[in-house]
Amino acid sequence: PDLTDTNERYQIAVTRELERQFAEIGDLQPDAATIMTFLSDPEKAKWLRVGEAIFQTNCVSCHGRDGAGVSGPNMTDDHYLKVKTLGDFPKTISEGSVSAGMPAWANRLGTNEIVLVSAYAASLRGQNLPSPRGAEGEIIPAWSAAN
Repeated sequence: PDLTDTNERYQIAVTRELERQFAEIGDLQPDAATIMTFLSDPEKAKWLRVGEAIFQTNCVSCHGRDGAGVSGPNMTDDHYLKVKTLGDFPKTISEGSVSAGMPAWANRLGTNEIVLVSAYAASLRGQNLPSPRGAEGEIIPAWSAAN
């Protein structure tokens, strides 16, 4: 069998399945209010699993499987470097951070994927897992839809 053809068919099937799933939530806005709905609405919280899958696929090499950090910062404590509000997550993920060595993901992830991985990353806060990097950045206020 032609592996290129098989891979292409698989990618088409994955794309169609994502389109089907995303039809349920529509086109998401990359803002604090949207992210907060995934953190606070039990009906939408199931989408955090999609955000987790995106995180596990793209973010673990730097942030670790549990978000406690490897070469990237610990996302489970209250200290943040680039993120001060929920609305900063999509921007940081989309644009990356050259100074921190984080790639821009906007050319690899769609807006819905960025919003869902943002919500998942925000949900890691408060676990206070031990990190090889220690606390970095400033302690910031609790998440809210207003910020």
